[in-house]
Amino acid sequence: MCMFVQDIQAQIRVTPLRLIEGDVTANSHGMRRRDADGKVAALIRIKTSVTDFEFDAGALGIVGQEQGTGEILLWVPHTLKAITIRHAYYEELKYEFKEPLQAACTYEMKLDTPDKGWLALSFTPIEASVRIDGNPYSSPRNNGHIEVMLNYGRRKYEVSADGYETKEGNIVIGREMVELQVNLLEMPLLTLVAPNDDDDIYLNGSFQGTGRWTGRVSSGDYEAEVRREGFQPQPKSFTLAAGENQTVELESPIPLKASLTVRSPLEGAQIYLNGELMGVTEWTGELDAATYTVELRMEDYSTVSETVTLAQREERTLTMEAPTPLFGSLVVNSDPSDCNIYFDDELIENTAEAFRRIAVGNHRLLLTKEGYESVELEVNIEGGRQTTLTPRLEPIVVPQDTIATQDTVTTAMMETLLPDSSIFIPDSQTLPLTLDVISPKKRANAYWRSLLVPGWGDKYVRESERFGVWKTIGAYGLIGAGVGMHFYGKEQYAQYETMAHDRYMGTATYTQEALDDKYALANTCRRMTPMLIGTGAAVWLYDVIWVAVKGHKSHDTSMTLDFDPKANSSFLSYSITF
Repeated sequence: MCMFVQDIQAQIRVTPLRLIEGDVTANSHGMRRRDADGKVAALIRIKTSVTDFEFDAGALGIVGQEQGTGEILLWVPHTLKAITIRHAYYEELKYEFKEPLQAACTYEMKLDTPDKGWLALSFTPIEASVRIDGNPYSSPRNNGHIEVMLNYGRRKYEVSADGYETKEGNIVIGREMVELQVNLLEMPLLTLVAPNDDDDIYLNGSFQGTGRWTGRVSSGDYEAEVRREGFQPQPKSFTLAAGENQTVELESPIPLKASLTVRSPLEGAQIYLNGELMGVTEWTGELDAATYTVELRMEDYSTVSETVTLAQREERTLTMEAPTPLFGSLVVNSDPSDCNIYFDDELIENTAEAFRRIAVGNHRLLLTKEGYESVELEVNIEGGRQTTLTPRLEPIVVPQDTIATQDTVTTAMMETLLPDSSIFIPDSQTLPLTLDVISPKKRANAYWRSLLVPGWGDKYVRESERFGVWKTIGAYGLIGAGVGMHFYGKEQYAQYETMAHDRYMGTATYTQEALDDKYALANTCRRMTPMLIGTGAAVWLYDVIWVAVKGHKSHDTSMTLDFDPKANSSFLSYSITF
């Protein structure tokens, strides 16, 4: 290969620096740079068709530099007064700014350089393809020679052909023609041989064939291996020199399988491996050498989990811990037997069914009956065990000559001063009476449950629970939609900034209409977020206030009233008991 380059020292011409109004690239997402003081740097778009420029900002320093298509992006501190421009084949130029730079603003500068020079390139084989700066060039009449005019400066060339080593390099175009001769070398022949005819052969991670493979490849360092399912490959590294044919014998892979046995001390427990059901009570199987999560699952029992790491050809037996029961049972033998039973503030109608499967832990039990003292107990339920309680409710005793106020009995005594004249005293009477009993405990439960979950406390204040369910769905649905709209809007803003960045960099051709539509969608999501969340919160607050005012579900209780008038020497007394 021979190359002739004439030394070039041409003068660079600079058009005045100008501020680009409306260009927010310097302060946009992904393009923003900060100087040593933490200030947003100014961005200068340097328009030029020549690469390999160097820029010197003195002690302040250059913040950042990127080579774009037909331009150089240069970030500088906004306090910079002048900049020095250098190139290997142009005279050095120092440019002083006429106006102070503004932080986070975008400027434009154009560099005019001498035009173009000639390249004469000859190559073999003559069917090779030529690329200069990534652009293809063809040889007229396929004679292995091209002459092209190129911009001044450093240029990259590439000459390639099937079955030959690719040749790459750099040239410098100046006033004088550059002559270049490239002769490609034929690729070496490589043969890979596997131990078995059905073994898969891989070269540098790419599948090449089965059993035996031969092909031409570029010179360099390689790694070849044989792969089989359930085996560990044994890579073989080698170097292939230019013009050298080589045959490589590959090694057999190593088996990877291990044996694992899992046993459960509890009959009927299901065995899961990495979330997949494998067997019941006991399972044995072959696995790859890796880390696994083993679980025992059984209805009404806790899940037992253990992590096991298997090595190649290892045999492991794993005996798991027994799962613990999650539920117990409760038997209540009360005296009297027909009392009302509240379990964790819920009235139990089917006692046998309700107490058969109770979650492990502490629970509260309340027994009530008209005319009896209420009994409140705390019971601890143990997993897999039955707990028996024999509570006794004591009758309420009300003295005849006292005023007693209880849950079900109230006695009122009234005395009237008798006049001197005679008075008619009626006989004792028993009258029917119906009252609405209001429980403060249930009112508080309804309020706090509605405060935690909208609609939960409705069943205490209305016959149907359907409306409360719709409150729950409505409140949670609106709040969830608002949260989802918030994150969706953030995603739209991020996409808008990415589209704007790609458009300014020239890597995408988005229209201004597309950018405006994306920005409008993001703003709409931002406005909808507080509206949805606020509406859901209003539904929730309305339900809390409604339940607190309404009270609780009324229970009609039929009672009687005893009217017993008595007279003594100077007073008439009335005793009303109900």
